[in-house]
Amino acid sequence: MRAGEKPGSTEAHDHVEVVRVPESWRTLLDAVPAAVVIMAPDGTIVFANDELEQLTGYRRAELAGQPVEVLVPGDRREAHAAARAVFELRPCRRPMGTGLDIACRRADGSLFPADVSLSPLEAGGETFVVATIVDETERRRSADELFHRAVHDPLTGLPNRVLLIDRLDHALARADRRAQTVAVLYVDLDGFKAVNDTSGHAVGDEVLRIVAERLAGAVRPEDTVARFGGDEFVVLCEDLADPGDALRVADRILADLGRPIQHGSGLARLSASIGVVMADGPGSGAALIEAADEAMYRAKRRGGAAVELVGEVDLRAASPDGSR
Repeated sequence: MRAGEKPGSTEAHDHVEVVRVPESWRTLLDAVPAAVVIMAPDGTIVFANDELEQLTGYRRAELAGQPVEVLVPGDRREAHAAARAVFELRPCRRPMGTGLDIACRRADGSLFPADVSLSPLEAGGETFVVATIVDETERRRSADELFHRAVHDPLTGLPNRVLLIDRLDHALARADRRAQTVAVLYVDLDGFKAVNDTSGHAVGDEVLRIVAERLAGAVRPEDTVARFGGDEFVVLCEDLADPGDALRVADRILADLGRPIQHGSGLARLSASIGVVMADGPGSGAALIEAADEAMYRAKRRGGAAVELVGEVDLRAASPDGSR
């Protein structure tokens, strides 16, 4: 830097680019449809292309001569500088898709998730580092949306059976470690087929959405309500201080689902048959659900609008390896 110049000034920017970054690099990298920044061996920014300006809001003149940590969130700068020092000792190519949790900082202070590739580049006896930065915001949002769709019911928005089984298996493991009780409530609607047959599937779907809302309102905040299929729902209750808590949840569900449901075509009157099973040790979540399903059918054979509680269940019966 020449005497009297300040980091970030246009003069400093021009001087750094002309002396240390060949014209051919600047022309080529300005045409690249990705954000690119070039760092000197000491981590000083010597070049930023047009796309980086658009992505971060920084002007090139602001970045020239600054440490690359200006693009890093404040609480991560120290760690980034340490990692950069290690990279300087053994520079190597790091492609995108490494799975590292990287965030970049814009000029306005906002952050965005980024995927960054690093490539050492020898020029003029120095080893520069070329970093290509891609904003991951949209890709991650799309990935999160796809994952949500994979584990939630599209009609009601409730967890589906895949997510339920996963949560149940983890709940059983925690219950074993903490000596706590887990309960599964298998809920089947009484009279729903008549709604579908007389009012059509569109009304049936509307009723199921209302049922899902009522179920969510009847359980505790920490409980999981899942749509298991058709007009069947499963409630997972964890950390029960008193086994009677599960029966109280079941009673609230009976009361809420017993109220008339107003829909676009009129009024639907339903009830529910509920099977309740409790466990306090490791085992198969699938076995617990199966036992609750059987209990629900016993409640239905009693005429519906009832709760059937199961005693002790051997959760090893349906373990993945078939052992008992």
